[in-house]
Amino acid sequence: MKSFFYAAIVSAFSILPAGATTIIDTTSAPGASNFNCLGTASGCGQTFGQSFTVGSDNTLDSFAFTLTPVQGGTLDTVLRIFEWNGSDRVGSEIFSSAATTLTHTVDTLVNWTVGVALNSGTQYMAYLDTSGIGNSTTQRSGFRVTTSDSIYTGGTFGWERTADDNNWRSLNTRDARFVAAFSSAVAPVPVPASLPLLAVALGGFGLLRRRKKQASSAL
Repeated sequence: MKSFFYAAIVSAFSILPAGATTIIDTTSAPGASNFNCLGTASGCGQTFGQSFTVGSDNTLDSFAFTLTPVQGGTLDTVLRIFEWNGSDRVGSEIFSSAATTLTHTVDTLVNWTVGVALNSGTQYMAYLDTSGIGNSTTQRSGFRVTTSDSIYTGGTFGWERTADDNNWRSLNTRDARFVAAFSSAVAPVPVPASLPLLAVALGGFGLLRRRKKQASSAL
């Protein structure tokens, strides 16, 4: 009886819906090229990133970029996220990771855990920043970018270069090879009205069965 009671409760909860998940993934898009270079080395851009649009699943769980091999030593970088108006950042940063030291020697998908709630229908920029965190003028890496912007229409690849007076530039015909994982906040699921009645009925049935067993033993 006890096992049947637990099984009935578990079965009732197993049909309740779970939170949805959205994945934006351009890493397998056909055609790609290198876009160099990321870092504080001469001629490089200190910040590169990708704009994206948030759907109904608005908690950004993680963000990843495919980066080309690091050259000239290890490269420290920080992932930052801002709201984006199509040409520049809006307001203060929403997220900033701890500095990550990159050492990879082949093209690598590098992932950052984020875990922040964003606004559905709003565009944001996720970018890697190599400035002001101890890099010298030799380290550099780069991005793998798609050769077409038709793969993802919710944003585009962009960068900021010191040589360009710190203005943002967008590569409107391409996207970074990136993965963004979103989830929705799972609200408490209301207990079906019949479930407490089921528990009471099963409990009463179990009590009656035990009393009958005790009565039989007394005879």
